[in-house]
Amino acid sequence: MKTLLRELVAGLRSALGDELAGVYLYGSLVFGDFDPETSDIDLLVAVRSDVDDAGLERLQLLHDAFARRHPDWNDRVDASYLSLDGLRSFKERESPLVVISPGEQLHATRTEQGWTMNWHVVREHGLPLLGPQARSVIASTSIDDFLAAVRAHMRQMPRYFEHSPHPGFPAYAVVTACRALYAHSERQQSSKNQAAAWAAERHPDWSDLIADALEWRRRSKADRTARAPARARCLEFVRLASGQLEVNRPTERSPNGLRREPR
Repeated sequence: MKTLLRELVAGLRSALGDELAGVYLYGSLVFGDFDPETSDIDLLVAVRSDVDDAGLERLQLLHDAFARRHPDWNDRVDASYLSLDGLRSFKERESPLVVISPGEQLHATRTEQGWTMNWHVVREHGLPLLGPQARSVIASTSIDDFLAAVRAHMRQMPRYFEHSPHPGFPAYAVVTACRALYAHSERQQSSKNQAAAWAAERHPDWSDLIADALEWRRRSKADRTARAPARARCLEFVRLASGQLEVNRPTERSPNGLRREPR
């Protein structure tokens, strides 16, 4: 894995030159539940200015070449490219963003509130592969900023069901919902496996779906022709979780140990 990461960083240096300000690793490689057969490589790439069309073309060539050299990692690099200004001002305004992720080709988009979830995790837990510590380039965030972003992301999740044809999306959404529920209860991020086990214990009626989602995500791509969790039931669980997050907005300690926002 270290060899792959060094190769990616070298490719980014070549594609971005002096525009490259930092590369930060986060996700399962940092949280300790990385599966070399199925997990993604999660990266935040800080650039000195917004990626222009020429930069976008060079990054496309980089990712295409990496996938050809390492076919097992095709569609398993999740990278976000954001300017230093965007990383400092995301709480005040949107900024141009370039993203490649499983099921999505490299494309230009813009930041929105849900992305604060990623920036918070990188700031608190990200490992610099190049550049200074993440805390020096990403604006300060609180756990409440993170939880508000989690809720915003979960509110969008049903819409993503309509637009994502990726066969792995329903399982991803179920595990994401588990992590969101865990975060609001425990006020911290968790690994996928930890959150799934926690959610299955507290929602036994959904434990079979959670187990199916985890199992499907563990399979290698060659095995993913097997039965995936039912899309409709995955969506039902996501909607249930999102609704629960809106009702239980953690900020203030209540007698049962949870934190709740004033209504």
